[in-house]
Amino acid sequence: MTTTTSTMPELFQMLDEFYKLDPVLPIRLALTFCLVAKSGKEGATMKDVAALLDMPQSGASRQVSALSEKHWNKNKKGYGLIKSVPDPNNWKQKRLFLSEKGERLAARLEAIR
Repeated sequence: MTTTTSTMPELFQMLDEFYKLDPVLPIRLALTFCLVAKSGKEGATMKDVAALLDMPQSGASRQVSALSEKHWNKNKKGYGLIKSVPDPNNWKQKRLFLSEKGERLAARLEAIR
């Protein structure tokens, strides 16, 4: 997708929604959130996140942890935007979905488009 000047105001508004959440939110967390939001009812996997961010699954796990309720760094609170649930078809895997708070953020982002 080519970004034109006509889409820039929407992009800035979307980025502002993440800025309101946390002024120093890393772009990788925003990308992870967008991937999970886009995955819909199927949910995303750690492999999906790792592939998107071009990082090992351990790094992807830290991104997901930061976006969930419990941050991987015990001194920080997670953003509470996503939740993980066991995959009914693969006990080794979890599926990632938006939490209620994440659904509200996704709705605000969608309204901008």
